Amino acid sequence: MHNLSKQYKSNQHLQTRIEIHQKYTIGASLENLVDVALALQPSESLLDIGTATGTFPIRLRNLGHVGRLVGLDFSSGMIEEAKKHQANVEFIVGDAMALPFLEPAFDVVTARHMLYHVPDIAKALLETKRILNPQGRFLALTNADGYLGDYWAVIQETLHHHQEFEFLLKDMLTPKYFHTELVQQIKDVFGQTELQIIDQYLEFTDLNTPLAYWNSIQTGFEIPSKAWADASNQLETAFSRQVQNKPWRIWKGIAFIKATRN
Repeated sequence: MHNLSKQYKSNQHLQTRIEIHQKYTIGASLENLVDVALALQPSESLLDIGTATGTFPIRLRNLGHVGRLVGLDFSSGMIEEAKKHQANVEFIVGDAMALPFLEPAFDVVTARHMLYHVPDIAKALLETKRILNPQGRFLALTNADGYLGDYWAVIQETLHHHQEFEFLLKDMLTPKYFHTELVQQIKDVFGQTELQIIDQYLEFTDLNTPLAYWNSIQTGFEIPSKAWADASNQLETAFSRQVQNKPWRIWKGIAFIKATRN
C-alpha cells in the first residue's frame, strides 16, 4: 500500500530526490522555463499548490515579486519547514480538493509534480478553476510519458519475481504519473490546453546515487524492512552494471501543461 502521508510527513526523503535531481540533471533549468511559461507580472497573485517546503514562492519573493504569494500543502511538516525560510509568503496547510479560498482569488495557480498524489484530480482541477480570476492562468508540471523509464526498467527486471514489490511497481508505473492522462483531465475542466515537453536527463556516475533515489521512496510503501534490504542488495548489483565504466544517462522529460480560465 502507498502511504502518502507517511512519505511526506517530513521533507527528508523528498529532499534526497530534489538534491539528486539538482546535482545530476542535464538540461535547461526548470526554474527559468517556469518563469518564461508564466510570464508573471510584478503585482499578480499566485497560489502554489503542493508547495512542499515553499522553494518556488520563496524564490519569487526573493527575486522581488510584490504580488500576493501563497504556498499550500497537505503536509503540516512541509509547511512548518517552509515558514522557517520566508516570512513574507503565506504558507497554509490545506487540501487541493477543497481549497480554502473564496472565488475568484488568484491570477495564477501552479501545481508542480503533485497532482498525481491527489485522490480526485478532477475535483482538484475544478477547485483550481473556481479560485482563478477570469483569464487567470494555470500551469501544471508532471512527468512526460516514459519519464525515468530506463531506471524503472532495471528495477522491474530485477524485482519482478518479488511479490512484496508488485504493488510498488504497478503504482509507480501507472498512467496517473505521466502527462497524457493529465492533459486530458485538464482539458475536461479548462478546455484548450498548451503542452510542452522539456528534455532532461539524469546522469549517474556512481552506484550510491541511484540506490539513494530508490531508498528515498521506501517510507511511502508498507514493505517489510528485510524485503526492502534484500531488494536493495539485488539492485546494487543491477545498478553497478549500469554505471560500470560509463555514465548512466536516463531520460526524464518534463511536461508543462498550461490552461486559462475563460
